[in-house]
Amino acid sequence: MPKVEHSLEIHYHSSSYIWGFDDPERFILTTHIEIVGNSETSGKPPVLIGKGTVTRVAVGRTLDAGESLFFVFDTEQELVDAGCAVFRPDFIDYRAAIAKQYPDAMFGGDFLLVRELQIFPEFRGQRLGLALMRQIVADLGTGCGLAVLNPSPFLSEVDRGGMGCVKLQKYWAMLGFRRVATSRFWAVDPAILSGPMELDLPTFILIDEAPETKFEGPNG
Repeated sequence: MPKVEHSLEIHYHSSSYIWGFDDPERFILTTHIEIVGNSETSGKPPVLIGKGTVTRVAVGRTLDAGESLFFVFDTEQELVDAGCAVFRPDFIDYRAAIAKQYPDAMFGGDFLLVRELQIFPEFRGQRLGLALMRQIVADLGTGCGLAVLNPSPFLSEVDRGGMGCVKLQKYWAMLGFRRVATSRFWAVDPAILSGPMELDLPTFILIDEAPETKFEGPNG
């Protein structure tokens, strides 16, 4: 079946609420992501090729308000686990290992956690993950001290030592992500992904002329 070149589009849908003054969630913004392939020449509708979720913690605003940073991160298990990997137990500075690994990361910058970035199986093999991760962190990570991810979020502790996990770790390391000490989280300075890179990353996707997964919008 012939393949058609589609441009890559990233659709961001951020959600927040009108929180009370004492609610720690007022410092947290979650963005849901839809990754779409679009061809203006084929006459076919856009194609949903993947999805993701990113959470940003307003660290600087939390500190300016005199609030406990740990209290904010402790709203969700995955968030507090990522925070504990990066910050000291009292959450008033980065761990010493972080300061050595990321000397340009200034404490007080916001914290970006990439919870999920999934390319659907039929669209894999075109290095889309690298291109999309770089763009997402560049788009959403401005003003952040670190961007953090778990390379294998759906694997058990036992499976994280397997070849599949190692492959994922090497994959994200191509963008500059490095393991945070001995934790399961990897991090990068977002500024690195905003500048020029030697990687030859795709700017489009090739899709079968009659794909099965159609994009119907955020409420589809």
